[in-house]
Parts: sequence; C-alpha cells; structure tokens
Amino acid sequence: MAFYVYILANHSRMLYVGSTNDLSRRLFEHKLKLAEGYTKKYNISKLVYFESYNSREDSEKRERQLEGWLRKRKIGLIETLNPTWKDLSFRFIYPESKAKELLRVFKNREFDGVQIAERLYKG
Repeated sequence: MAFYVYILANHSRMLYVGSTNDLSRRLFEHKLKLAEGYTKKYNISKLVYFESYNSREDSEKRERQLEGWLRKRKIGLIETLNPTWKDLSFRFIYPESKAKELLRVFKNREFDGVQIAERLYKG
C-alpha cells in the first residue's frame, strides 16, 4: 500500500500540506469541499506536489517536516518538479462513473462528506 504526502494550492498560492493512503479519495474530498476546515475556507484544492512512501510512519514524518518549512522553501520544492504550478490531480481522478455518483449523492445531501467518500470508495 502506498502512502502520500501532498501539497495543495489555491489561485493565490496559499498552501496546504497533507498525507493520506488514498490520494484519489482525498483529492475528491478537497475538490468538492466535503470536509470543513482550512482547505474549504480558502478554496485550496489544486494538487501541485506529491511524494509516495511505503509506510505511514515515513509519510507522516515527511508531512511534519514539510509543515515546518518556511513558505519560500516549500515553493522551491514545488517548483523543482512543477515549475508552472499545474494541477496534477488528473493522475489520480476516479473513473467518471464514480465521480458522477459522488456528485449525485452529495447534491442530495444523503450523507455528510466523509460518509459519502467512504460509501463510494470502500467498495
């Protein structure tokens, strides 16, 4: 199983560092603003950088390290691999059928955001 550390940005390049074992699901949660918090408040959903790890411990350690960095250093890291700040989410997008189901359920407000994601992506 892969674990990811990722950096998201918004149009004004505010940054968010996170980690997850399911980057596709997590990106959908951010893009659809399914979870309350910083990323929803500031519309931060553009994947600009990510790394893959073999263990949760390594990914969480790296997440804490990146969170401690100054903004300038994070920007330097992003620009080493993504100098134009393109959204890299397309690499992890779910099939259109699952995306449509997610949107349908979300619009109907049958569940809260976390329950929606769990219902659709656990199987």
